[in-house]
Amino acid sequence: MDENCKRKRDDNDTIINDNLISNKKQKVNIFKEVPENEILQRTEREFTTVFVKNLPKNTNIKTINRFFEKCGEIKNTKFIKNIQLAKIQFSDREEMMSALTMNFKHFNNNDQSNIITVEPYENSSLWLTNYPPEYSYLDLKNLFEKTVGKDTVFEVRLPSLKFNSNKRFAYIDLISNKHCIEAINLLNDTVIDNYKLIVKLNQAEPDLNRTKNDTSKEDIKNINAKELYLTNLRPENKDEDIFNSLKEKCRCSTISNEEHFEFPIKRPTTKKYIGFVMFKNVDCISKIIDFSKNNNNDFFVNMKKNKVFYQKVESKGYLERVKFKKMIQYGTKYRDYNQWVSLFPLIEDKINHFNKFQFQNFLQSEIANVQVLEVLLISDYKGVLVKLNNEASASKLKLKFDNTDVLKFNNTTYAKANVKCRTILDLVNSENSSNISKVTTNKEHKTTDLTKKELKVDLKTDLQPVPTKDAVKPSQVMSNNDFRNLFK
Repeated sequence: MDENCKRKRDDNDTIINDNLISNKKQKVNIFKEVPENEILQRTEREFTTVFVKNLPKNTNIKTINRFFEKCGEIKNTKFIKNIQLAKIQFSDREEMMSALTMNFKHFNNNDQSNIITVEPYENSSLWLTNYPPEYSYLDLKNLFEKTVGKDTVFEVRLPSLKFNSNKRFAYIDLISNKHCIEAINLLNDTVIDNYKLIVKLNQAEPDLNRTKNDTSKEDIKNINAKELYLTNLRPENKDEDIFNSLKEKCRCSTISNEEHFEFPIKRPTTKKYIGFVMFKNVDCISKIIDFSKNNNNDFFVNMKKNKVFYQKVESKGYLERVKFKKMIQYGTKYRDYNQWVSLFPLIEDKINHFNKFQFQNFLQSEIANVQVLEVLLISDYKGVLVKLNNEASASKLKLKFDNTDVLKFNNTTYAKANVKCRTILDLVNSENSSNISKVTTNKEHKTTDLTKKELKVDLKTDLQPVPTKDAVKPSQVMSNNDFRNLFK
């Protein structure tokens, strides 16, 4: 181990609070399990965040970042002004440990300013799942603040928006481990609108033996591994028939459906002809997939009048990208193209907090006799696609929302400054894409993606002056006769 690095870590251990000092031996043993240089490059949130106490009342996030930016790159800062607490996430662990050296220093190096406390932000985050689907990040924040007190929630993170809607989970970052324990005792197994909450500590003991790329939670991995995604699932297709067909493929025909599956098949109300089958044994998914691969890649089960196709559950973001790619590929020839409308641009910071259930209810309450069938979040283009029940409803939505000043529902502003409500291709060709490439369609409605290289060539060509017969070269010195000839 590098001597300077070891001395720096030991120095930091002596200036942190008594709890960390009392656990010093245990932490040193944990560090020894993984090479020091690998730990210092870890980028997981749990290992790169500090907790800052006793900040001045007149400070703000900009001032806090300016004071700590000497320690490294700051990825995220949350500040509760009422109680002068901040949570700062750095880009790697080495920078986080550098920030610990600010402990017991005057803020902004001003002798008249507060003496701040800087500690690792550990065991103060909760993992929450199975809350009502219509709950937004504001609803979750209010739930926890009503339970454990005002100004106790730093932030609510909703990575579950990247997963299918049956995988609702969130991370609730609180101001202390004490509040986390209190929230678990009061909220875990609590029933809200027929949904039993599951609340537990988010990785209370850091697992430093994980590889750098292994950042997924075991709970989410296990849930995803036990589920199949169904398409072309008709209302007349009975759960029992599908279960029996799947059991034949995984060779579990002798096991009862009750012992083999979670009942019933989940069929989202906002999306027709899709569903999710949950297995109780994770090995069955692998057996079914292997069976299909070895049998002409037939990933379907035969029903009386149709085939029900299945695949491994992918993230909702993946499924939406696949669908959006097809829309771009077929252009105006895409089925139901005229039933889709786009709203853009959304505020980039609010995209991760976008709640589809609330948005669907909002649109249907704003316009009478309009039914929203599906909502796709297209974060790359800072927009959202909405499928209506018919073309007339799509036209009503465009008339209502195109060129409005603000898109706001449930006390949250998601878009402002001239919101556009138009077609799929209008969103694609808007200026809101985070990608450099643009998508255009020709008369046959085929698409062409401009690569970065092609884009540079086009820009270079556009900037070149058009040569004329009598053009003068830039390097040529013009005489008086040249000027006279220009006016002949």
